[in-house]
Amino acid sequence: MLTETGRVVAVENDSVWIETIRKSTCGSCQAQKGCGHGLINRISDGSRSYIRVLPGDVAPSACVVNDQVRVGIPEEVILKGSFIVYLFP
Repeated sequence: MLTETGRVVAVENDSVWIETIRKSTCGSCQAQKGCGHGLINRISDGSRSYIRVLPGDVAPSACVVNDQVRVGIPEEVILKGSFIVYLFP
């Protein structure tokens, strides 16, 4: 599972907005030079990004602004998404 730590910046009824710093994952990836995410990271100098997170084990109502959270994405989701993106250009 790929994980990223972030900070809650907004809570909605059905989701939570998380602020992350992209640099944390790019340092350990073997594909940094050929990855679009790595390129954006180099251009923006590891700036912050915002992602909308749908509920999992924790309900959005249990989160408050400025909470530190860890977001996880299973590898199979990344692989399936990559397959779809490369299959349908």
